[in-house]
Amino acid sequence: MALCESAIDAASCAVLYPEYTAISTSGATADPIWLQKFIANGCKIYCGFDADETGDTMANKMIEQYPSIKRLRPPKHDWNEVLQSIAY
Repeated sequence: MALCESAIDAASCAVLYPEYTAISTSGATADPIWLQKFIANGCKIYCGFDADETGDTMANKMIEQYPSIKRLRPPKHDWNEVLQSIAY
């Protein structure tokens, strides 16, 4: 599962990584209320927040709180920008 900040980034990430289920957290949120349920069920989770100060800070907080989560940092600002760069 890949957690993304916005719905468009989740959709873009899902196209780029079809093996993952991509979900929007509706903003850079380090501890969405539903996250613990997925962790408890053994989901492999990646934090795909934006490649900016806010995204990195929130991803680090999330990983600090939940060490099983790994960072999936987009090579551009966000997943939609990555998808657009390869689609044209």
